[in-house]
Amino acid sequence: MKNFFTFTSSLAMVLFLVGSALAIPTTWTETIDWENDIYFSSTSNNNWLDYDFSYFHNITNDGFLPGTDLVTEYLLEVALYDDSSDDRVEGATIIQLPLIEVPNLTDPDTNTSYNFSLEFIEIGWTVAGLLDINHDGTLNIWVEREKGDFYLDWSTITAYGDNGDCAPVPEPSTMLLLGLGLAGFAGYRRFKKTN
Repeated sequence: MKNFFTFTSSLAMVLFLVGSALAIPTTWTETIDWENDIYFSSTSNNNWLDYDFSYFHNITNDGFLPGTDLVTEYLLEVALYDDSSDDRVEGATIIQLPLIEVPNLTDPDTNTSYNFSLEFIEIGWTVAGLLDINHDGTLNIWVEREKGDFYLDWSTITAYGDNGDCAPVPEPSTMLLLGLGLAGFAGYRRFKKTN
């Protein structure tokens, strides 16, 4: 019985290893460093550009192929800094705005308050953001001024996932033939031992 259990376990492991595709872990990055930092003014003339600014990160520029590659998580880093011209308290919110709508998906973690005591902040992924990046390789970021005046310096996205280039998966008939061959070989050995 012990030999049968060992054989069955070994056969299951071989079939699993042969049947699994060997995905290649891959990282895609894109950094946007504005030549002239984006200024958020505290003196508004009722122009919405004084309050908000949006931009896209596009990881297809680093080789991501939508529909073939898969992003499983990403890290967004955004750097804002105070203009130091006054003693006002600065406040900003960074919003991940996926352009695809997903019915019945509530993703409350799309907004992140910026901490100006840090050089930059790291913002994790959201479900809606993952769906958006995997859809077309882009993620829309919106920086909203809450109070004070400050600059947007740079932004980086680092996406982690699997490259679409992987080992081919054997056809089901090939797997069946391999399994039958291994079972036949084991049965022959067992038959030969008993005789």
